Amino acid sequence: MKSEYMTFFRRTGFILLGSLLFLQPVSGDQLTFRNGRTLDCTILAVNDDYVEVSLGTGTMRISRKQLTELIRSDENTTKPRQEPTAENILSAQHAPPAHAELAAEFRELIHQRNAALDAQYMMNLYESQIQQQTRTTEQLVAELKKIHREINTTAQAIKSIQLPEQAPRTYREYKEQDELTKKKSALRDRFAELNATISRLQTELSESEKQTETLKQKINNVIAPLPIYFNAVNRFDSRYTAYKAKHRSDSMDRASKLLFEKIDYHMKRFRDETSEVVVDSWTEGNTTFVRALVNGKTSGIFIFDTGATSVTISEPFARKLGLQLGDLPVQQAVVADGRKVDAYPVMLSSVQIGDAEVKNVAAAVLGNGMNTRADGLLGMSFLRHFTIGMNGLSGKITLTRFSTD
Repeated sequence: MKSEYMTFFRRTGFILLGSLLFLQPVSGDQLTFRNGRTLDCTILAVNDDYVEVSLGTGTMRISRKQLTELIRSDENTTKPRQEPTAENILSAQHAPPAHAELAAEFRELIHQRNAALDAQYMMNLYESQIQQQTRTTEQLVAELKKIHREINTTAQAIKSIQLPEQAPRTYREYKEQDELTKKKSALRDRFAELNATISRLQTELSESEKQTETLKQKINNVIAPLPIYFNAVNRFDSRYTAYKAKHRSDSMDRASKLLFEKIDYHMKRFRDETSEVVVDSWTEGNTTFVRALVNGKTSGIFIFDTGATSVTISEPFARKLGLQLGDLPVQQAVVADGRKVDAYPVMLSSVQIGDAEVKNVAAAVLGNGMNTRADGLLGMSFLRHFTIGMNGLSGKITLTRFSTD
């Protein structure tokens, strides 16, 4: 199901986005895709293989295999053109009047899910771009260090060349002095070239770091629909269970049976596509701690902090991971008490608490900057992958996300 959804999303995402952003609905017809997304359109033709639709600026054919619902409304009346079926029972036109409010609430849940899936897709896209920018930064830093070593060697070579103070008196002396002069001149040219390269690389490094920060901000801007959907689906699930117990019976009409069956089908899919992990935590004062596994091998105690933008680790813990700070780029960071400390950005191959694991997590090593006994701090570069629920009495933390993440 995951690969089917992602393949479909890539194939039709731009068409759907264009219809949502640039086109006005052209009729009351509506298609619902297998992943729950809906598309307002005018249905031109239907057969066993495809549905031909108009989006206002052109037509397209959509395979019936991609669709779960096909809703057609009458242009001159609010009456539906066909009897309620499993494909259209959720629509406002076909839902049984006795359960119209339930159907409307579930349609809203589907819209919230669509927004959450869009947010998840964009977050994954930005995360992959952050990983690429991090690799670019690391390559630039490595190249800078290599050039700095060469420039130091070149400077020493220039200094070591001493031209005779007296003018050459023989051809041999003239030739030796000429060779030294040319060699020194070549070294000076190389020195100037290296300095220019350093300036260029520093500019590229600064730009790469800015792009990384911009991508992090973009992630923060798109993740809002995720907790909205996960909280909404839990609320609906609870209310729907009570609603079924009260209203569902063997004697209810066919349309009502179709509606309950349809919602049951979708709710099972919604539950199957999400992952919920419960982990233990403990509190000391106002600080919450969890145990985390980093890079699949090294365990440590981490502060659980939703107010921090990134995962940070202490210098001693970085050494346990085998990280050499001298090989990393250095930045300035401001810690909680206002101090400025050296921060070395790294990409951790994985961070895991309980069964909740995230691959390729952006982090920073704080050089003597963690004024705590903890090995690190779990910030939003890890936590933004989840919707978080905390129980202060039991110390349990619930982490929810799409299984397709």
